Amino acid sequence: MRAARRRSSAGLGIAAIGIGAAVMSAQLELGTMRNLGPGAFPLTVAAALAIIGLAMAARKDDEPTAERSTPTLRSALQVVVAVLIFGALVERAGLLAASVMLVTVSSLDTARRRPVDTALLVMLLALAAAVFVWMLGLPMPLLPPGLSRD
Repeated sequence: MRAARRRSSAGLGIAAIGIGAAVMSAQLELGTMRNLGPGAFPLTVAAALAIIGLAMAARKDDEPTAERSTPTLRSALQVVVAVLIFGALVERAGLLAASVMLVTVSSLDTARRRPVDTALLVMLLALAAAVFVWMLGLPMPLLPPGLSRD
């Protein structure tokens, strides 16, 4: 019971920080969807923080929690190697392949236990990469040079 009260208090504190940041960022220009102003990103982050805090506060005691995992040196090395591979591949193989490799390598341990979650994350990241390159005009190749439609 005490842990639930502590979690609820922490969630409300996080939500209060998010709401406060949203109020402060409302003083900045939001801009348009095509040309975002300096207040758009802080407002988005503040709203997400407030929502996460409220979700933490609203969670009931009988809901299962994620099993605790202790970070290991192997996990940290996987993330570092994944980022290095991403950096090496992004220009040569394109953002799509580099992003897929980033997720795959960084989640090698998790992928064995949760392959569906990893596959969904890879697909979502591939979609996000396509949106950034094709729709938002990120000056980065999505596909390798031989497969690119440019």
